[in-house]
Amino acid sequence: MKCFVFVSTEWDNGANIAQAADKAWASAPPQIKLLARYLWLGIAFPGQNQGELLAMNIVEAETGEAVAAILYPVSLAGAKVTVVP
Repeated sequence: MKCFVFVSTEWDNGANIAQAADKAWASAPPQIKLLARYLWLGIAFPGQNQGELLAMNIVEAETGEAVAAILYPVSLAGAKVTVVP
């Protein structure tokens, strides 16, 4: 399945999120592949808070568990994660 993954966080927490994401992708299960990653440093959508980073990833995964293996550490680091299949 292919899905969009939106990850948002406050600007001050961006380094923690990036570190958690790098660590998660370094040990990613073979059932998931990152197809594209976009990072907005400005306001990407109307209503988005100022000072908030937004990243959109396009991933392809064979199982929901593979997606969770990547997103769980990122959410524990303080990011708001939304997955759209």
